[in-house]
Amino acid sequence: MSQAFLGANPGTVVTDALAPTLMEAETVNGETTTGAWVEVGFPGDCVVVLELGSMAAAASLDVEIQGSDDGDDVSPEGLVSFGHFDTVGGSDDNEVRILDIQCYKRYVRAVATESGAADAVVSKITLAPPQFRMGNERTA
Repeated sequence: MSQAFLGANPGTVVTDALAPTLMEAETVNGETTTGAWVEVGFPGDCVVVLELGSMAAAASLDVEIQGSDDGDDVSPEGLVSFGHFDTVGGSDDNEVRILDIQCYKRYVRAVATESGAADAVVSKITLAPPQFRMGNERTA
């Protein structure tokens, strides 16, 4: 008799399916890409998960997480920076990175800036409460 396994396969990034998505499937090349504002339902300690895709050899990507009181795209009220991920380079293909933040604003967004004039792929950036922290490594 065979058994079914419903867990994640080895090498799969485990995430919260209901976590707000700050940015998804973006290729950034010599420009700044700004995600939409997302309303946060759990202020306090939060975890931002950055999943990278393929990176060109000359890519240099900076990802900043911002907060605001009103989520206005033109002139957000009370705009703050919650932090930056370490700069992503061409050798960082398909990595997963974690950023712990103190989320005290109602709205959050991600801003990705590529300065190497090469393709940098952001697979997904999500926000979750700290109990969903999974570390910065893929499984097996």
